[in-house]
Amino acid sequence: MDTKEISIYTALGIALISIIFIAINRSIKGNDGNVKGIGIRIIQFSSVTILFPFLFVLCVLDILPVSTVAVVAGAIIGYAFAVRDKND
Repeated sequence: MDTKEISIYTALGIALISIIFIAINRSIKGNDGNVKGIGIRIIQFSSVTILFPFLFVLCVLDILPVSTVAVVAGAIIGYAFAVRDKND
């Protein structure tokens, strides 16, 4: 990898971390500014937003085969959209 590719990956990583931080920060605090706490949906959102780019990078760099990435991505989607009971 040359310097240009490294700088692009660094910029994308910083942007991703910023988006995740802003989303988690806004979801932990309510509209009135009081802290609500971390629930299961916040944990699911965090894991999905972290794992998808990670899998994408591993696939682009040919560390993981495409079939493995597809299976893991399907599992992540199933986890994120799992139906919870009414006490969620």
